[in-house]
Amino acid sequence: FLWLLKTEYFVLFSGLLELTNGCCDLNAITSEGLRFMIACCLLSFGGVCVLLQTLSTVKELGLGMYIPGKILQALFSFILPALIAFHKDMVYILPLMIGLLLAVLIPLLLYRKKSSSIIKKCVV
Repeated sequence: FLWLLKTEYFVLFSGLLELTNGCCDLNAITSEGLRFMIACCLLSFGGVCVLLQTLSTVKELGLGMYIPGKILQALFSFILPALIAFHKDMVYILPLMIGLLLAVLIPLLLYRKKSSSIIKKCVV
C-alpha cells in the first residue's frame, strides 16, 4: 500500500520504520527544504528499529519517557528546520526557537530529576 502514498509521505513513513531506508529514499523528494526537514526528523527519531533495539538492552528499566522524548525531538527537528528553510529573516525566528526549546526542556528536566530517583532505586 506504500506506493499509493505521495513521495514525501512514503519517504517519511519508511524512514520512521527504518532509518537507513528513509535516508536512502530522500533523493526522491525534489524540494530541498522539505528534504532537509524530513532528514532532520528521521535522524532525530532514529526509527522503530532503533526503539526496539533500545528496548532490548534496557528491559528491566523500561523505556519510560524515552518514546515521548524521541517523538518530541522528532517534532522539534521537523519544525525548527522548517523555520530555517522557509523563512528569510532569522532575526525574528532565533528568539522564538530558543524560547520554544526552553519552554519544553525545562518541564522535561524537572520531570527527569523526579524520575531519576526512581531509576536509582530500581538499579540498586
